[in-house]
Amino acid sequence: MSLRKQSSKGVILNKSTESIKQSTQKSTQQSTQQSTQQSTQQPTQQKAETKVIRPHRLAHKLVLVSPLSPEAPPSTYRGFFNLALLILLATNFRLVIENLLKYGILWNFRGVFVVTELPFNIALFSAISFILFSIIFAYGLEKMYSKTKKGNFIHYLRWINSFNSVIIPSIIVIVSDIGAFAGLFLLFFSVIVFMKLVSYVHTNQLRKENHPFEQIEPSQLAGDKIIQYPDNLTFTNILYFMGIPTLIYQLNYPRTQRIRKVYLLRIIFEYLICQAIITFMVEQYVLTTVTGSMKSLDELDLLRLCERILKLSIPNLYIWLLNFYSFFHLYLNIWAELLRFGDREFYEDWWNAPTLEIYWKTWNKPVHNWLLTYVYIPCIKIGIDKFLAQIIVFGFSGILHELLVSAPCHTFRLWAFFGMLGQVPLVMATQTLPKNSSIGNFVFWLTFCFFGQPLLILMYYHDYTLRSNN
Repeated sequence: MSLRKQSSKGVILNKSTESIKQSTQKSTQQSTQQSTQQSTQQPTQQKAETKVIRPHRLAHKLVLVSPLSPEAPPSTYRGFFNLALLILLATNFRLVIENLLKYGILWNFRGVFVVTELPFNIALFSAISFILFSIIFAYGLEKMYSKTKKGNFIHYLRWINSFNSVIIPSIIVIVSDIGAFAGLFLLFFSVIVFMKLVSYVHTNQLRKENHPFEQIEPSQLAGDKIIQYPDNLTFTNILYFMGIPTLIYQLNYPRTQRIRKVYLLRIIFEYLICQAIITFMVEQYVLTTVTGSMKSLDELDLLRLCERILKLSIPNLYIWLLNFYSFFHLYLNIWAELLRFGDREFYEDWWNAPTLEIYWKTWNKPVHNWLLTYVYIPCIKIGIDKFLAQIIVFGFSGILHELLVSAPCHTFRLWAFFGMLGQVPLVMATQTLPKNSSIGNFVFWLTFCFFGQPLLILMYYHDYTLRSNN
């Protein structure tokens, strides 16, 4: 009995201790919860009780400069560019409306397909036939020259044939009644053939003399075989050279793998559109402005003449840019694509030229390469000073420019020739400017596009109309 009582007492004691523990745990949990609630409530109460006061803002705290000051960091000025573009569009649109109100639509739709009438007469047929004969004769002379040891007579005959390809057609145009535009295109074709034949004769002569040449990489030939002299002397080879858009003859050219037909059709379509726009702008804006400027040119009204030049400069600039794009980018790429000619760097970014020297080197690379190879470098090799050689290059270019304009118009005033020679002092002047300066680019655009070309157009048209009236 005593043992049972003791065990029951122990059980009661254990239960009491467990209940005490549970009660203490509950009390501690409640206290902790209350403390946490109080701790979370205290900062909110403090925030509510204490209001945050910000310091008063200062408008001027740093040393700063005006955005247009020289010491200011660079900015894009995109907004001013957009404004200038809008002003340009508005100004030109006003000129379009003014022209339409004054003259109406003068566009002859026949000009889309035919730029000018080409009179089929004996003189024109004779000139074209002689140019084609010069190409065939050059091929025959080179075949004969490759098989002779001395061949002095054939050697000189080759060069005579090359120069006659431009001399004889020029004489035909001057003494005949071929129209101005027909004569211009005829002489343009004859000058290209002349420059190509000079390169053809000179390169084959160096090959015959075993002169060292740079070698083209076989990977650039698109699978074609490397041609060696005299295997290049075939009629197909000279016809290929006459068709590709370059004036420098080589035995091997970089080639493309195939003809991209979709690309070819696209650039042909773009070329036709450009020619249509050029024809429209010439008839609608240039001819009307030029004919209206003859009175001020006759009376030497300088203020009125300056206004006429500025009015003519805008459409002339657009036409000149379209001509550049349509010829150097579209027309030359059409022939390059048809004949798979690989090197199509016909121009560089001449519009960014900081000097006139860089402009003349980059805007027409086929002609620049020809003048460099066959005029400038030979002058340097025979001991001519660089400055004098530069004058000779511009003088030779001036002769060709004068021939292309004066012979078809039958007016010999040498305006284009002296205009080309006048590039020499401008080249020297822009070379003295800082390299990173844009002044040279402004000088190029101002003198070449806004005063040079419009003034020459007025002077030649004035002389042409005087001759036509007489």
